[in-house]
Amino acid sequence: MVRFAPMLRDVRHDEMMTITKSIIIGISGLGTLMFVLGQFITFIPGAETSWFLTTAALLAFGALSRMRIWRLTVVVLAILALGSAFMGHRRGIEYKERLSRQPHATTNNENNQPNQTMHQRPNVGK
Repeated sequence: MVRFAPMLRDVRHDEMMTITKSIIIGISGLGTLMFVLGQFITFIPGAETSWFLTTAALLAFGALSRMRIWRLTVVVLAILALGSAFMGHRRGIEYKERLSRQPHATTNNENNQPNQTMHQRPNVGK
C-alpha cells in the first residue's frame, strides 16, 4: 500500500495540471474570442477602450500556459488589444471634443431658444 501512495499523488498532480491548463486556455480563449469580435463590433467612439482592456486582461492569463506557441499568441494579441484600447481612448477624446464644438441639440438654432420638452408646459393663455 505504501508503494502506491506516490503514484496516487502523481495522478492527482496530473489531474490538477490538466484542470489548471484547461482553465488557463479557457480564459485566454475567451479573450481571443473577444479580441476577434471586437474587430467587427461597431463601438461608440471611446467605448472600445474598456472592451479591449478587458480582452487584454483575459489574454494575460494565457502567459501562464506551458505551451510556447500559445504564450506567444496571447502575448501578441494582448499587445494588439492594448493598442486598440489606446486608439479607442484617443477616438473617444476626439469625439467629445467634436461634440463640444457643435451647437447643443437642446436649443433651436434659429432664435437660440430652448426646445420644448415633455416636462415643460406651453405658455398658452398667458
